[in-house]
Amino acid sequence: MKLWTNYLLSIIAMFIFAYVSSYTPPEYTGYIFLGYFIFIMAIMAIISGRGFRKASISIKEVLSGKIIVKADDDDVKPLMSKDPLLNTDLKAQGLTMLITFTLPFLMIIIFYILNSFGFQSMVAKRFLELGYGDEHFGKFLGWLTLYALLFSISIINSVVSKISASKRGYAALMIAKRYKITDRGIVINDMTALPAPIEVKNMVYDEKRKFVDIVASIASNPMGATKLRLYSKKPKDLYNIILKLTK
Repeated sequence: MKLWTNYLLSIIAMFIFAYVSSYTPPEYTGYIFLGYFIFIMAIMAIISGRGFRKASISIKEVLSGKIIVKADDDDVKPLMSKDPLLNTDLKAQGLTMLITFTLPFLMIIIFYILNSFGFQSMVAKRFLELGYGDEHFGKFLGWLTLYALLFSISIINSVVSKISASKRGYAALMIAKRYKITDRGIVINDMTALPAPIEVKNMVYDEKRKFVDIVASIASNPMGATKLRLYSKKPKDLYNIILKLTK
């Protein structure tokens, strides 16, 4: 399921739930919104689930190949601990994740604040004053405006995230605590696969910090390219090995 499908379903749901809310007694409208919220979360879960199922198939295919390089926690952690800029990278990543995870709760808070002040009723009254439909249609437009406002917040967040990702060159940073490289691709943290030939957007290595950074699209992240970091005692050698697996 592509992101535009997610947006389309969200808009359709917005109209349906606004219509239902216009018939619902005020004391129960909060439950209607929770139903809308759960529906949107379910759509996102389905998108993520499909990505993970696709990743699971890719992992099996990659691991069926001949292992070229293998690194476990014991190999990676000492190198990570000596990386002087790792904490800076993780703080930037943490801020992005914080915004992503707090947005749904922020939307719930905004809904209950606006609902408690009768935002949708004020909008409905204004539409009626302008002569748009009857009282019930005014209620529908009031609720639709409220749902549209919340949906707009989500869209704005997505747009800002994409602009930010575009400037950085990637949407998220994933550090490989363990990885396996075979002649069929790379498996990272036992849950992310890059099947060969890997379509790399960018790849660099850092001899001082001891890692190779790969910027590529992964099935579990539909929001944009992911920077995958593989630590190694010999980053240049690792870079050359991975280079042979790219397009």
